[in-house]
Amino acid sequence: MIRLLTGRLEKKIENKANGPYNACMAVTRPRRAKGFTFLQLFAICSLLMLALTGCNSTHPRGMSPADLQPTLLLLTPGDVLDIKFPGASNLSGQFKIGPEGYLSMPLIGQVEAVGKTAQELQDQLVKLYEPQLKDKEIVVTLAQSANVVYVTGAVLRPGRVQMDRPLTALDAIMESGGFNLDQANMKKVTVIRYEGDQNTVFQLNFAPLLSGGPVSPFYLRPKDIVHVPQKVQWF
Repeated sequence: MIRLLTGRLEKKIENKANGPYNACMAVTRPRRAKGFTFLQLFAICSLLMLALTGCNSTHPRGMSPADLQPTLLLLTPGDVLDIKFPGASNLSGQFKIGPEGYLSMPLIGQVEAVGKTAQELQDQLVKLYEPQLKDKEIVVTLAQSANVVYVTGAVLRPGRVQMDRPLTALDAIMESGGFNLDQANMKKVTVIRYEGDQNTVFQLNFAPLLSGGPVSPFYLRPKDIVHVPQKVQWF
C-alpha cells in the first residue's frame, strides 16, 4: 500500500516538473519568420524604383553641331503677325494665326500659315495678292510669338521666356534676370528637351563667363527647359 502511494506521488511530482518545462519550451521555441525580411523588402523597393525611373532617365548628352546653329523658327498657332501693305495701308494690320493654323486675310480669306517661316508666308501673300495690288510689296514680321522656353532654378526671375527670335540658353537666362550669383551653380546648367515621349538632357558650363572665358552658344528649341541648379551648401 505504502509502495503504491509512493509511486503515485512520484508520478505527480514528475508531471509537475515536466509541465512548466514543456510550456516554457513552447513559448521560447524559435519560430520561423513569416513574410519578407528587411533586406528582401529593400531589394524589392529598389527594383521597383529602377523600373519606374529607368525608362525616363537620361544621361547628359553632348552638344551636336546643330545645337550651335540658330534655330529655324516656324510659325505656330497663336503667333501674331504684323503684315504691312505699303501700297494699300488700309489692308495693313496685325493678324493672329488661329488654332487650325490659318490667317484670315482681307480680300483673299483664309491663308495657311503654320509650319512656314515669316519669309515664306510673305512670298505666298505676294502671289495671292498679285491680282488685287498695284504695289506688290508686302512685309511680314513676327509681332508676338506663341513659342516659349522655360527658365527655372537659381535665376532672378524664373518663368516663361517668349521665343520671338533664335535664343541661346544664355539669352534665356539673361531674359530671366541673369544668374543669382549667390546661389547658382553655373558649372552644371541643364537643358531638358522633350522629343516625343523621350527627353534629352544637355549639361552646360557657364562658369568661364565669370573670368571672361568663352562659352559656346547653345541654341534652344521651343518648349526647352533651362534649369540653373543651386550650389551645394556645406554646414
